[in-house]
Amino acid sequence: MSRLNAIVRRLDNRMNPIVVKELRQTSRGKFLIVILLGFLFIQLTVTGVVSFFATTGSAPGPQLFQALLGFLTGTCALLIPAYAGFRLANERADANVDLLFSTTLKPHSIIWGKTLSAGILTCMIYSACMPFIIMTYMLRGIDLQLTIQLLAISFIFVLTATQIGILIGSMPGNRVIKGIVGLFTLFSIFGYLMIGIVTVFFARTFGGIDFLSFLTTYEGMWATIGIIAGGLLASAGLFLMSAAFVSPPSSNRALAPRIYSTALWGLSLAVVLICSEIYSSSSPIVGWMTAFSGIFGTALVISVCERDELGVRVRRKIPRSGAARAFAFLFYSGSAGGFIWSSIGIVLTLLIGSYFATSVSASMISSDLEAILYPLTFGACVSWIGALGAVLIHRKLLKNRISSVYTWLIAYGIQIIGSLLWAVFLIGANMGGFGGMASGPAASAENYPSAAAGLIALILCLIGLPWMARQIAAFKPYFRSTNAPQK
Repeated sequence: MSRLNAIVRRLDNRMNPIVVKELRQTSRGKFLIVILLGFLFIQLTVTGVVSFFATTGSAPGPQLFQALLGFLTGTCALLIPAYAGFRLANERADANVDLLFSTTLKPHSIIWGKTLSAGILTCMIYSACMPFIIMTYMLRGIDLQLTIQLLAISFIFVLTATQIGILIGSMPGNRVIKGIVGLFTLFSIFGYLMIGIVTVFFARTFGGIDFLSFLTTYEGMWATIGIIAGGLLASAGLFLMSAAFVSPPSSNRALAPRIYSTALWGLSLAVVLICSEIYSSSSPIVGWMTAFSGIFGTALVISVCERDELGVRVRRKIPRSGAARAFAFLFYSGSAGGFIWSSIGIVLTLLIGSYFATSVSASMISSDLEAILYPLTFGACVSWIGALGAVLIHRKLLKNRISSVYTWLIAYGIQIIGSLLWAVFLIGANMGGFGGMASGPAASAENYPSAAAGLIALILCLIGLPWMARQIAAFKPYFRSTNAPQK
């Protein structure tokens, strides 16, 4: 008995206080009761409606399961991220001195507590819906393996969406900006859900492809494992980003996200190369190129929001060796180091992806590769233009009158303008405009905006060289002077 009490005390001491605080406030409020009762009532209604309109002579299990799982996934993917992100954003506000500003917990412990409490709330909602899910199995037409696979995919999707909500809540800035970003993200999540539902419907109705039957096959099992692994890896990256946002500006908060992204880049490259060799297709490589071009492009914009000067806390950890210092410059906090690291990632992704795409698949001819590289190259150039343009506007024109954390607004504004100009050019090219300069198809017309964007990006890089050179020269270890002051 004494040994059991010791184990309980040890677990109690290791309990995250953020989890205790969040769950205590949730249980004392009306949010949890209203949500659980609402879920039970709606699922009971959905069960009655689907059972009433079920096709005569067929088992109603699959139809009812799809309706219940779709409602459960969609509602949790919108509700739980909004709830977790709103609470964190409220505690992150400057006018509210809450636990984030009065605790000695590490940033990773704070974000882990928020994630774990949201995960426990999600498990409670899923457990309340389990009787209806089990009833679909009792109605026949769907096996237990498929039920477990789809529930696992649904839970991972909700977990990733929740981590996105926590990331938005941890971002610096006022509530208006967070609200706009949050609404845009919620609409994006809802859009992805609708696209998935429509794709499955049309594939089953017109293509004769049954997604549920595919998941029960050997390839479907590996696809499920891949989806779960991808969701967990994405959630881990978002977790590190959230912890970096709530870390103090004087800390080396960019180190963990950049190391993780670099390791994930290399690991995912090996995985997609193996998949491409097995299936003799370049589609995994093309998807990898698109995903990491977007990741490094986003990192490019985030990096210019960091400080130009490093504090003493970061400089004390800078290696003294020249080679190690050059390598550390890319991973330590700092706007120029993050810009160069992201730029190297974009260039290597496009070059390595293009090489392996043509070597793995014989069907990937030059025209197909150009059709893929044109939008990716243009997107990379627009990211460079947005990041460097934001740096010049903030550092030169605005003279640092606003905080550097809002530099990403300027960068994304420039990117939106560049993307709109590119769209206008392609529309004119398809309509035979521009005096016959781009009278060919849109794929050949993409040549001109990509070249123009590359030229502008190169000019801005040359203008920004002094900005980078100053930070490279200042990236030195901190040495405390031991000389006594002269009288």
